[in-house]
Amino acid sequence: MKQLKKDIPIIFINPPWFEGSTFDELITKAPPLGLASLAAVLEKDGFTNLRIIDMKALGMNFIELEHEIKRLKPLVIGITLATGQVTSTAKIIGMVKAINPEIICVIGGPHPSALPEQTLEETKADICVYGEGDLTMLELANAIIKNKEFDSVQGIVFRKKGAITRNSPRPLIRDLDSLPFPARHLLPTPREYSQSSRLALTKIETAIMSSRGCPYRCAFCDKSVFGQSLRVRSANNVADEIEQLIKEYKVESIRFFDDLLTTIPSRVKELCEEFNRRNFKIEWICEARINTVNPEMLKMMKQAGCREIHYGIESGNQKILDLQQKDITLEQARQAVKWTNQAGIESRGYFILGLPGDTKETIKETIKFGKSLNLTYAGIFLYAPYPGNFTRKYKLEDYGTILAKKWDDYIAFEKPVFLPKGMTSEELTRLLRRAYLSMHLNLKTILRILGSIKNMSVLKSYIKAFFWSAGIKK
Repeated sequence: MKQLKKDIPIIFINPPWFEGSTFDELITKAPPLGLASLAAVLEKDGFTNLRIIDMKALGMNFIELEHEIKRLKPLVIGITLATGQVTSTAKIIGMVKAINPEIICVIGGPHPSALPEQTLEETKADICVYGEGDLTMLELANAIIKNKEFDSVQGIVFRKKGAITRNSPRPLIRDLDSLPFPARHLLPTPREYSQSSRLALTKIETAIMSSRGCPYRCAFCDKSVFGQSLRVRSANNVADEIEQLIKEYKVESIRFFDDLLTTIPSRVKELCEEFNRRNFKIEWICEARINTVNPEMLKMMKQAGCREIHYGIESGNQKILDLQQKDITLEQARQAVKWTNQAGIESRGYFILGLPGDTKETIKETIKFGKSLNLTYAGIFLYAPYPGNFTRKYKLEDYGTILAKKWDDYIAFEKPVFLPKGMTSEELTRLLRRAYLSMHLNLKTILRILGSIKNMSVLKSYIKAFFWSAGIKK
């Protein structure tokens, strides 16, 4: 076969959650930076015919996607997926193969990275990229156009003569500054993402990643893609991307998608100093670990534009925290939230109910503790033993039962996935709704919500969230 050119049509797809899920209705939609990074690396290498189809943001259904695939006639389709997207991905690949069985279907993301062979079988994809995908996708695309075998491409699992073959893993990218900025011109604009969100902001917001990896060992966390090795971009490189976003997209708010922004205090200082030096007039939000912040750091972050910090607190019971290897204390959580509020930064605490070892009593302690913290917001989820979680190494049967029968059930926001011993599914669901209502039905939160209603989209989102948390079916 003759060698192809770099103008072959390649489509990247961000699929919806399974059909019938309300998950997308209750969360803010965010740009698929992973796909945009893959596309940017390919563009830098000379590939010219790339498309990203974000079905979530566009509200695109499968019939509309089918029309697009027939119109664009791609040679390669790449799909990113988390656990709750396995079924929709399999449906898309089935559709693609019915249109043209010669189209090469590649999957990647958290779920395939945790279970590459199994996911390849379940979705009927041709190739699975596991781990960090930027350079793997580039090497794979070049192998495709040169009609080369895939045996030497690191970081993939693929079909060869009817058998599934796993190649050696690809080393992590150490110099993140060497990567081009995500190809945002292939995505809906930041304004469109804001408008598509049920929790639409009045400001134009987008997301960036300034680091990859997390060095901590929380047992419920999935590090299948970026690993435990923390790698960071330079402050100058991060600021250059923000400057581009301000100039080209009029962005007014930035959400850092780093696992944790505050792991290295000296780097936080460098970022804040660079933001101030460039006189950025933007607000930003980040994730932080409660035992890595201090009043001086928080004051500096506030002066550099930080509006909100998200903390993973998880439980109000110290024994549960220790079992989950959080390596934090309840007192540290109290101090971090107190310091954050004193700095004038909004605080969001995340909690997980139904963790291994949880009981009705420990969950009630978590609810009581969450109420006592004076958080601006609370995000509350049910525990789910996703394939990449370290808790998969436990004997989970010693702590309870996995209720999920299929991957569609792994939406830890809607119904129990894992049931701790001594509890019923109904009890756990009631405690989840009780946590939402008790942590939000107070004068401070109500006044904040009323003050944030700037348009009908925001009003509808709060009404929908209230009905859901109250257990009322509309």
